[in-house]
Amino acid sequence: MRIGIATKIFGGMFILVVVMVAAAMTSMVLVRQVTEELTFVEGAYLPMARTVATVAAIAFEQEAQFERSLAKIKGARPGDPDVAIETYLALGAGLDREVEAALALLRTAEATTTNPDHRVALVRLEAKLTRLEREHQDIEDEGLRILDLLRSGQAEFGDILLERLENEQAEFDAVALEAADGAANLAQQATASALANERQVLRINVLLTALAAILGLLFGTLIVRGLTRPVRDLLLATDQIERGNLEVQVPVVSRDEIGDLARSFNHMVGELRSKEQIKDTFGRYVDPRIVENLIGRDAGAMVAGESAVFTVYFSDIAGFTPIAERLTPSGLVTLINAYLTAMSLPLRDSKGIIDKYIGDAIMAYWGPPFCGNHEHARLACGAAMAQQKVLAEFQTQVPELTGLRRDFPIITTRIGIATGEVVVGSIGSDVSRNYTVMGDTVNLGARLEGLNKAYGTHILVSAHTEQEARDAFVFREIDSVAVVGKTEPARIYELMATIADADADQLALRDSFEQALEHYRQQRWDAAEAALADCQERAPEDGPVQVYLKRIAALRQSPPSAEWDGVWRATSK
Repeated sequence: MRIGIATKIFGGMFILVVVMVAAAMTSMVLVRQVTEELTFVEGAYLPMARTVATVAAIAFEQEAQFERSLAKIKGARPGDPDVAIETYLALGAGLDREVEAALALLRTAEATTTNPDHRVALVRLEAKLTRLEREHQDIEDEGLRILDLLRSGQAEFGDILLERLENEQAEFDAVALEAADGAANLAQQATASALANERQVLRINVLLTALAAILGLLFGTLIVRGLTRPVRDLLLATDQIERGNLEVQVPVVSRDEIGDLARSFNHMVGELRSKEQIKDTFGRYVDPRIVENLIGRDAGAMVAGESAVFTVYFSDIAGFTPIAERLTPSGLVTLINAYLTAMSLPLRDSKGIIDKYIGDAIMAYWGPPFCGNHEHARLACGAAMAQQKVLAEFQTQVPELTGLRRDFPIITTRIGIATGEVVVGSIGSDVSRNYTVMGDTVNLGARLEGLNKAYGTHILVSAHTEQEARDAFVFREIDSVAVVGKTEPARIYELMATIADADADQLALRDSFEQALEHYRQQRWDAAEAALADCQERAPEDGPVQVYLKRIAALRQSPPSAEWDGVWRATSK
């Protein structure tokens, strides 16, 4: 059964309200009981105790009045005996009234009290009051008879009865005092019981309030914990996702909105994990950065393509066909895979995007958003230089990779790099596409890679690349060439070294070759040969020097026309 957060909160509040109402009602009932008990004590027990005490007091006063009446009859005290007797009778009537009032209060209390101890005490007190009422009447009648005997001159009989009357009065007084004490004690006990009940009510109120507060805190804690703990788990899981941990799962512990959120989160993580697995799998075929770029872009823009300035890279192994002929198929695959792995690392480390592998050839490019607008040429040149160092280390592994202990192939790489405007987009058919670059710059990069063979160089770059990277690398201009497929000439440069790593011989070779190239373009063959000779002394195996020496020899035999512009027109790719 699904219980929503609002229902849980409302349910907790409802239970808390019910507990508070129950506590309040219980408190009201108990307070009302105590109030009624105190009211009953004040309206019944205390008046009854006062009335009983009044009865005892009137009894003593009537006895005193009897003594005064005796004294007046005997002449021992002046005054009218009749008046004294009337006062005596009036006191007796008053005592009877007080007794009746006390009995009425007692019977009311007896009928309304719920305390069994009080009920027993009231019954005993009622018996004493009834006895007092009866004995008082007997004593009063006896007293009147004694007074009549004394007034008629029968003193001897009166004195005999008087002694017995005194004993009865003493017994009556004892019972009256006992009844007064009993009534007073009963009132005191009732008051003490009411006060004890009041204290009990106070304790119960405190306990009920504490219970309501504890239950409120308990329900509040359960609700808050039920809300905050899953949210905290979600936050921790989100932090793990940000750190790249896609194995995290959030426990689903409730059937409310938080539980729905946890299930959705787990489903989302599963989707992310699945997409990451797809990215990891296809990242071996398509650079993950391309995948991320394509995911975040509009499909229409991808198909339409866009123009941008990129740096394009092409490389392959020099003399690959003879090498392939010497190896078994499995040996060739092992060698090529190891070579491509080694050569790809510098490209990736320099933010390059590997577009494709074609046998032993690699095509890559640099450009936004994969790198900055003005750094891609330097990154490409840096990758090419790093590849030369990697290639030297890779060469030591060739015997083991090929299984040849001797006559193993020497692996050298030819690289062409061109910078310029390209078209970037998703190219292909409706069933298969490739995110790649196209344009003259791409063609120029491919041609430069091939021209390395003609000039005996390893890394040739375009003029635009040299211009963008000259602040970090040493270049020497090689030629002005009209590559196959283009009529406009392009100046090409050899990437020699980084400025930090260039030595004096390399710089001198560059300067001497530039002089030779200038003389060559001005058809000053002798000066050009002299400068080339200087270059040859510094680098006897330098390929461009050999090319120009042969070219000058050929031009001496067949001088160029007057319109010759110094551009070399390549006849092969």
